[in-house]
Amino acid sequence: MTTAELIDRIEFWLDKVSAPRFTETRHYLPALNIAQRKFIDDRYGNIKQQKRYAFELNAKVKADLNTLVVKTPFQTTGLVANVITVPNNFNYDLGLQVKIAGKIHTSGDISVNELLETFENSFDAPSDEEPRHTYENRRITVETGGGTVAEYRMFYLRYPLPITAGQTSELPEHTHEELAKLAAASIEGTVEDYNKQQAVEKEAQSQ
Repeated sequence: MTTAELIDRIEFWLDKVSAPRFTETRHYLPALNIAQRKFIDDRYGNIKQQKRYAFELNAKVKADLNTLVVKTPFQTTGLVANVITVPNNFNYDLGLQVKIAGKIHTSGDISVNELLETFENSFDAPSDEEPRHTYENRRITVETGGGTVAEYRMFYLRYPLPITAGQTSELPEHTHEELAKLAAASIEGTVEDYNKQQAVEKEAQSQ
């Protein structure tokens, strides 16, 4: 859908009875960008918990985000001493492969706290064959058994371009109806707050 078509669908889903006058700049575009962020965050959350879902759902979730997936070639860009500075458009990690001593290994995504726990058990500690990586402050740190990462290949979700009057959502077309519903829900939340404030002000004026 174009942005204008998305706005038409938002208006379809809105309860206009108690709503003030909406404008594209003040209401629709901000709501669409909020909806887009929420949609991406929700879908990524499903990917991270994919073991709890059926394969069909995993495939659908990934299809919902496929226009934002970036797969890099093996490279050394931003790599210093096993630490990778991620690109500016990096949003979420989807996977990492590293070359250590000429061999390719898949690195496991792990939190800093989980990593600390692995060091207490030598059987779970990172090794050159089974490296682990953490993400913090725009940097990916690869933990190995002492080996040096020579190159890496990254799979990640990039940030989408903002939705504007001339730029529609970069998410696949089949997701746009859900974006419109989410945007309408966001606006209605704003309207509810607006109506409450109007009621408070009216009551204050009557006293």
